Amino acid sequence: AKGGTLSATMAEKVVKAVASAARRGPQRLYFPNRIIQFMSNQEKKEELDCVKFRVSPKMNKIEMKTWIETAYDTPVKKVNTANYEGKVVRRSGGKGYYKRPDYKVAYVYLEEPWTPPSGNK
Repeated sequence: AKGGTLSATMAEKVVKAVASAARRGPQRLYFPNRIIQFMSNQEKKEELDCVKFRVSPKMNKIEMKTWIETAYDTPVKKVNTANYEGKVVRRSGGKGYYKRPDYKVAYVYLEEPWTPPSGNK
């Protein structure tokens, strides 16, 4: 592949990879403002080694780990999760009940301590 040109075998490999990706269909995309939300911990420390995120119930631990490592550029040691059911809340005016959506909380343990962003501007 000298001079910026692809050899025939390399071009075939690229074509096969693109074709197999097209056959798999659309990939799941996670948008940071919709899926992962930072939750403040009960501990008021300067640096944290365990960070809590509220995530979509459809995300698994591997997806969370890769997303956090790429978004925050921080190595992750492990991820623990807990599923929560949404509360049943009475409507105002006494017109019945509704259920808030279910959610998942991810406890992310980091290799090195991390300083959370402050809300003060």
